Amino acid sequence: MARKLPAKDVVIIGLGWTGAILGYELAKAGLDVVAIERGPWRDTATDFPPAYAQDELRYGIRLDLFLRPEQETLTFRNKANETALPIRNFVSFLPGNGVGGAGIHWNGQTWRFLPTDFRLRSHLEERYGKSMLPADMTIQDWPVSYDEIEPYYDRFEKLCGISGKAGNLRGKIIEGGNVFEGPRQNEYPNRPLVQTMAGSLMEQAAKESPTDTLVNAVWIPITRASSQMRANQAAQAVATLEVSTPYELGSPPKGADYWPSYIRGDAYLHLGDGAKAAVEYQKILDHHGINPTSQLYYLARLGSGRAYALQGDKAKAKAAYQDFFAAWKDADPDVPVLKEAKTEYAKLQ
Repeated sequence: MARKLPAKDVVIIGLGWTGAILGYELAKAGLDVVAIERGPWRDTATDFPPAYAQDELRYGIRLDLFLRPEQETLTFRNKANETALPIRNFVSFLPGNGVGGAGIHWNGQTWRFLPTDFRLRSHLEERYGKSMLPADMTIQDWPVSYDEIEPYYDRFEKLCGISGKAGNLRGKIIEGGNVFEGPRQNEYPNRPLVQTMAGSLMEQAAKESPTDTLVNAVWIPITRASSQMRANQAAQAVATLEVSTPYELGSPPKGADYWPSYIRGDAYLHLGDGAKAAVEYQKILDHHGINPTSQLYYLARLGSGRAYALQGDKAKAKAAYQDFFAAWKDADPDVPVLKEAKTEYAKLQ
């Protein structure tokens, strides 16, 4: 028999960031609010204690926080003339499953749009001329300006306790913050987080060598992308490495060596895109002469095997794994990456 629950003023379906903020504002106005959410309840003390290293297998590989595509999914097509098919791997689009929705696993980055983003068409036409934009390009200015929306940015940052350092406070440029941001009326509500050692070294290098192309377009992005990969932020790592593209496959010490291609290939593997990963590793394999002694060259063979396996091409995957084993035949048998490779190869048999 159906059970009738007490009447409420407002029912919110989905208590992610949007639903939670709406619920907060409505409750503050005196309304009786209830939220309906799918998935389990989680809290910091029991599920995410700060002193506990999170289970990488559970959260990073098995994606415990996310909606399972076999339970509920969406359909997708690349072109209008294709048949839309169910998504079986959400890749970088990861709908949350549980109270808090996708807000439970967000990256914690809340960059404001730049003032020019709100008037992008006008900005581009002023800078490059009206003939630069194709006639059929639909890009338009926003109906609101940065100045109009700035108070709401400020309100959101205070509500959520965002941390950082202002670089443009009421038009005054402040060292230590993002000097390219739009003007803020108020400082961040919380102090910026303490930099990691890698971040501190990158900041120091950028300050000491502001016009050094290799530092700013190669080594700093490579270091940042490596940190993002360790934080399971593969999509961000790919974006970070875009600036390094013109310098990849350059011979060291004047070039980027194999690093951008290798990290990008690793990122595509994490994103489940075997085809793009294979392209990156093949760049390395096609240019052995750049750095003949680099271990990245031989690790690219292993990456190729993983990329082909991800695509379901067992023949090419086996060949790539065998090339890697031949190159590492004298390696210590308990080296973790070698043990992982042997386990993966056995599954291809």
